[in-house]
Amino acid sequence: MATWQSHAYDSNVDISIYKLTNSDIKLITRHTDVNISIWELACWGADNTFYICGLHNVYDNGLSTDKKYLKFKVSQ
Repeated sequence: MATWQSHAYDSNVDISIYKLTNSDIKLITRHTDVNISIWELACWGADNTFYICGLHNVYDNGLSTDKKYLKFKVSQ
């Protein structure tokens, strides 16, 4: 399971990845200040890898949007 926490002060997010067990939820890893504003697709892949595809809003001299493809290797 993964959670997504948007920042109110920039276009980044914090992503926490949890492992679900029969009796508990355990935090596995937390990624802070990830350069993504809007997620379009999130999925698990082979070898405990978590993928996110989405957009990152950039506010340098106006608004532009970059497409992002992120990969997180989860150790457990």
